[in-house]
Amino acid sequence: MKKPSHIIGLSSHDDLIKMYTDEFSYETWTLIQYQEQYHDWKDQLSKKVKYIIDCKKNPPDNLNFQYDLAIITALATPELRAVLDLPANWKEEEHPNDPSSTYYKGVFTTGTKTLTVVAACSAQMGMTAATVLSMKMIEKFKPKYLVMVGIAAGIKNKGNFGDILIADYSWDYGSGKNKYDESKGAAVLEPDPRPVTIDPELFKISGLLLR
Repeated sequence: MKKPSHIIGLSSHDDLIKMYTDEFSYETWTLIQYQEQYHDWKDQLSKKVKYIIDCKKNPPDNLNFQYDLAIITALATPELRAVLDLPANWKEEEHPNDPSSTYYKGVFTTGTKTLTVVAACSAQMGMTAATVLSMKMIEKFKPKYLVMVGIAAGIKNKGNFGDILIADYSWDYGSGKNKYDESKGAAVLEPDPRPVTIDPELFKISGLLLR
């Protein structure tokens, strides 16, 4: 079992608070008593959540990265095939508990520099499939960087082969709720895209890299 890094207990019952105080004595465990007439529990909870977020955003420097680069593609052909055509001495690898994906490990070499890489393609096109594959790659191989390659909805004369695209904000056009419209006699999507902006620090770094 993969244990959570932090556990927060919340209860309004005095007897339960007393019963489980010792159980929550670990450094990463927190037991908070909820009281409707007071707001202390809100402050405790928000501070704990902020601490967890800060830990995630500022991890220790000694992270055990296993690969320098992970590459995902939406299609096996021609996108992943183009990646595997690059000279990296690729080796195919399958995981017994992950029958839907095949991974390819290799090493890019330029002069005296080497870059370890792992590549794979999604089971199908779309943001959901890309997200699932990304999470699996991060969990299995712990890469320093994760990139996706493809035509990126390319338009002739608007981009060139090898261009690096960095989105300053992104959203999911398919996000929302399906509802039945009686007037149309069919289900319609009520969109709820919720755009997500790039982290300011990452935006700053990307600007320096592309100069």
